[in-house]
Amino acid sequence: MTGIKIMGQAGQGIKFISNILAKLLVKNNYEIAVMNNYSPFIKYGNSDASIVFSKDKIENPLTEEFNFEYDLMNENLKKELEGNKKYDEQVNISLLRKIISDLKLDVSDMEIGELIKKKSH
Repeated sequence: MTGIKIMGQAGQGIKFISNILAKLLVKNNYEIAVMNNYSPFIKYGNSDASIVFSKDKIENPLTEEFNFEYDLMNENLKKELEGNKKYDEQVNISLLRKIISDLKLDVSDMEIGELIKKKSH
């Protein structure tokens, strides 16, 4: 079982990223569990998502140990993401690309684009 924790401020698209990532993992034949925790405020407060995935059945998705952690409030990560952005994409999409790369998922830009279009309509 692999765990991912994504953290940031409300309004940075943490829930959006976790939902897209979950769909990509399902398309790659993983069992998943996603837990979102977010502030009711649009621009204030914190937001985080925990994603657990496995090729096997997930018996208990609750964990405090994560293989990958991404904090959009971390200045070093923000600089890295800003430097890796394609065209005029938002930082959260750059983070999504980084996570996909870190997980070594075989996902095309076209697949990402299609899921983003579906979520934004």
